[in-house]
Amino acid sequence: MENEQPVHGSHEWLQQEIAPHLKRYEIACQCGCGFAELTPTMLEKWYQLRTGYGSPIHISSGCRCKARNDATPGASATSLHVLGDALDVWVDIHFERLYAVALEVFADSAVGFYPAHPPERLHNRLHVDNRPRYVRWTNYWNGNT
Repeated sequence: MENEQPVHGSHEWLQQEIAPHLKRYEIACQCGCGFAELTPTMLEKWYQLRTGYGSPIHISSGCRCKARNDATPGASATSLHVLGDALDVWVDIHFERLYAVALEVFADSAVGFYPAHPPERLHNRLHVDNRPRYVRWTNYWNGNT
């Protein structure tokens, strides 16, 4: 049949591009439950972040079901990952540029900085979300990856 939509959770569904430079598998819950839906606001801000940075951005955590969030060390019980309204991202090069763009795109919401600590965490990472207030933080490594 023409125009048939892929089955939710199928390989074809996970390969769908849901925004420019973003496929569904990149934001899917890591437990395999199939949760892979960002809010419209996060999709728009993803596009602004990716366009502003101008190079590939890796997503280490996108959507999380409640069970996956509960099993994630250090995750907040009220994490916006559970609503598809948060991303943890990293880049191979020019992290400072990504950070500057994130501060602009998420100017009235949240940006958290997680420094690299080899060999456990090889890259600096950012957490961005759409909470309804300005929040900034740095989380230094405490021995957990």
